[in-house]
Amino acid sequence: MRTICMIPARLGSKRVEDKVIRPLNGKPLVQYALDSAKKVFPRRDLYLNSSFDELEDIAKKNKIQFYRRDPKLSEDTAVLDDIMYDFFKNIECDIAIHFNLTSPFITEKDLKDFTDYMIKKDLDYLISVKEERIEIVYDGKPLNYNQNKRKINSQNLKPALIFTSGLCGFKKDVFVKNFENYKAASFGHTGDKIEYYTLKGFSTIDIDWEEDFQLAEVIAQNFNI
Repeated sequence: MRTICMIPARLGSKRVEDKVIRPLNGKPLVQYALDSAKKVFPRRDLYLNSSFDELEDIAKKNKIQFYRRDPKLSEDTAVLDDIMYDFFKNIECDIAIHFNLTSPFITEKDLKDFTDYMIKKDLDYLISVKEERIEIVYDGKPLNYNQNKRKINSQNLKPALIFTSGLCGFKKDVFVKNFENYKAASFGHTGDKIEYYTLKGFSTIDIDWEEDFQLAEVIAQNFNI
């Protein structure tokens, strides 16, 4: 069984300018994911997935595989379903670990434990989450509390699981089947073996906005990451 790690990357972010190659504590953001992944996966099984020449240069510098996707899959309209399906149709593997470079503080241990867990449990999907013990309102309705009852301490609330987007594991044949049947595969479908893997601390940070990058910079500088 071949398990590979795929790190998608594109330039031209509108929310955080040059996010992928922007220095974080003196090191390009993409390099954080690459440095962790190189400690877990053989370089023949580690792919940087992009349509940009600059990212191919980074892949060569790190002596890992470069998968050149169609430029259309680097546009804002492309989603994970499209990117993973294209990758699976062209790369031989059984399981792919999708490592999002916007989570720079995911460690070697996080990645290894996540991958080992998926393989050991023989899962179709494994999705990283973080636990939040706080009252949650969605679409104007309380999700995990009763507004007509006395408030309880937050540590006694049943934790809500929130996607972190940092790590996802996909079994290739199941993902491809779901995409071809439903045009949607990233979250799995009824009957698939799906579990959720809890990340903690800095590993849950996802850089989507300028404020996120600024927070990550403070963490990286103060903890010498």
